Amino acid sequence: MLELQKFSYKKNKLMKIQYLMFFPNFEKNKMFLS
Repeated sequence: MLELQKFSYKKNKLMKIQYLMFFPNFEKNKMFLS
């Protein structure tokens, strides 16, 4: 149970990092495309 929580926590952190890396680019691309 604890292992699973740790794993999902890590996964969420990774997704958050990916999101933070992707989102600014997304904003820039939107400005660039419009």
